[in-house]
Amino acid sequence: MSDADTGLAVERTVLAWRRTAIGAAALALLLGNAALHRGWAPGALVPCAAAVVMGVLAAAGFRRARDLRHGRFAGADRTIALAATVVAIVGCLAVVITLIAPAR
Repeated sequence: MSDADTGLAVERTVLAWRRTAIGAAALALLLGNAALHRGWAPGALVPCAAAVVMGVLAAAGFRRARDLRHGRFAGADRTIALAATVVAIVGCLAVVITLIAPAR
């Protein structure tokens, strides 16, 4: 693989992370809007949790794209581990709140 191929591959990867981050941020806004319109009912928990997860994915995508643009190719493991940890915590909290919420 030549140097030109490596540069183009990095650029394609940066663009893919950027597209993922923009899509996740847009979905987070839509889900947050849906949660706000439902009020603080247990039914709003799922869109709210999904909005948080999409926000974390958007932040991870922007961070990874920035790292790649600056030539830092290592560190993807930390970003993915952070995103997975937040997803797990939000999922556990959503389950707990749903189970302890009073039925209407």
